[in-house]
Amino acid sequence: MALDFAYPIVDASLFWHQGRPAGASTLPMALVAASGATPAYFPVGANSRLKCSSAATEVEIGYVSTTNANNRVGVLHSGRVWPAGTANAGVGRLRFTLPQGVKSFELVTPYQHAAGRYSAGQGTPFGVWITEVRANAAITFAAPPNPTSYTRRIVVLADSIGGAYGRYQALQGWIGIGQNGLHIKSLTSAQGYKGAYNAGTAYALGDWVLFNGRIERSLAAQTGASPASSPSTWTVDGIDGLVTAYRSWGSKTIEDDWDTAPKRAEHAAFIAAFAPTVVMPALGSNDYALPSVPTRASVLTNATGMVDAIRSANSAAAQVMPLPILRGANGVEIANSQSWTLADLRSDLSGLTSGRAWLDVFGGASAIPVGKLADFTHPTTIGQRDLGDLYWRRAVNS
Repeated sequence: MALDFAYPIVDASLFWHQGRPAGASTLPMALVAASGATPAYFPVGANSRLKCSSAATEVEIGYVSTTNANNRVGVLHSGRVWPAGTANAGVGRLRFTLPQGVKSFELVTPYQHAAGRYSAGQGTPFGVWITEVRANAAITFAAPPNPTSYTRRIVVLADSIGGAYGRYQALQGWIGIGQNGLHIKSLTSAQGYKGAYNAGTAYALGDWVLFNGRIERSLAAQTGASPASSPSTWTVDGIDGLVTAYRSWGSKTIEDDWDTAPKRAEHAAFIAAFAPTVVMPALGSNDYALPSVPTRASVLTNATGMVDAIRSANSAAAQVMPLPILRGANGVEIANSQSWTLADLRSDLSGLTSGRAWLDVFGGASAIPVGKLADFTHPTTIGQRDLGDLYWRRAVNS
């Protein structure tokens, strides 16, 4: 069947942001509609879900991919993923078929963790970036939000722990949990979203409510037990605002990404474009095991430069820093070749709060038990949810 409608789209993510491979478009970019109009669209791409509506039954995706492994591009419709095939490394096209009639669906692109590091001028980001969509009927794309339009704007810097490495999908990670609130708020009350929490309402197991800027899900049938007074009977399922991850995933580090003044200025300025109310630098675990292990003093120096550079470019934003979690067989942290452990790093980072009232440092080894680590480093699905509960409650209360 002929595919008559072409819609170039942008290359990062509605909720996720990271670097881009050669061949993808330059950030930011506008979605060009058939009429030639160019509404301002926030970038959409690797690890993204692009909402669409169409009567199309045949859809073809143009993409840029950086790896051959596990890059299944899919379409989310009626609760199931319709695989469009494997996006092999390079530039290519995939075609898939959808049911008859007008329907809403989402284009879903994966993030592929791979060995190596990405920082300014070094390495490659991993994943699939959709560059064009063609279909046999017109497609309406939901407009991504302007990131500065939300009351709460949280920008996260994270490594593979935040990227849900080892989980089935990124939305199972603690960052994905925070972002999921934007989807939940679109649900009707019949689907479980009950609006703002009310102490007099009887909530059923699985009901969602808005409470203090968080989307909380009830873990039991209850009345009068608020997420504040009874946090164990509620779990955070999202944030009522924009959460984005900037240049994250994989082997992100403090040492590689914040070790020079130009890098600090570049990263801090990019974060400032989101006009954040909160910045969450959740880094440090990978610094322990870089191929060329930095000294303890060097990591602390660069961590100091990181938080101060972010503050300089984002003076209105609070910084909420989750300390590195456990790492090591059976939870026993062993000194690296520079004779320091993650416990040493947690101690050093905790000292950054001196003279910095805008910086909140918390968590660490106490945030997750070793039984909730899948590989002595990355959390299980339940472990990720525990981190989400801790991190997002802290972020919205900062």
